[in-house]
Amino acid sequence: FPSHDMRSGEVQSIEAHIVYDNDEFDFVISPTNPIFQHRPFVKGPRGNPYLVYCLVRFKDGTSSVPNWMTVDELEEIRKRSKSPNNGPWVTDRLLMYKAKCVKRTCQLLPISIEIMKKINADETEKTKLSPDIVSDGENSIIFDKMTGEVLLEKEVNL
Repeated sequence: FPSHDMRSGEVQSIEAHIVYDNDEFDFVISPTNPIFQHRPFVKGPRGNPYLVYCLVRFKDGTSSVPNWMTVDELEEIRKRSKSPNNGPWVTDRLLMYKAKCVKRTCQLLPISIEIMKKINADETEKTKLSPDIVSDGENSIIFDKMTGEVLLEKEVNL
């Protein structure tokens, strides 16, 4: 990631997206010319999810290289969670996949220890939006850029 600090307000948005079997997806890792393209399939069922990726966009116009996690990796995280077979892992599994990918991405950003502790300790439900919210393009994850907390859409009345 470029050297940006979340506390300085340089992060414009953080987006998380799910890639499904029927989507067109191409990601070539290259140090000089990475290729990244995702075209969601919109003319029928998208199939099963297999990958979640997260992009960070900065106010200076630059973007991060996508940070991604496979559904298998996310399922391992689910299995290690405090309640893998009830709560949001059952009712909102795809949102939890996105939330975990956002959390992992935030851990890669150069942020303060205080914000990192809040990100790692975030296991609380949110009922209100603060004014410093950035959401993804689908409004399915809401991320508080001041605290580093991830808020799920079902917990917020948009």
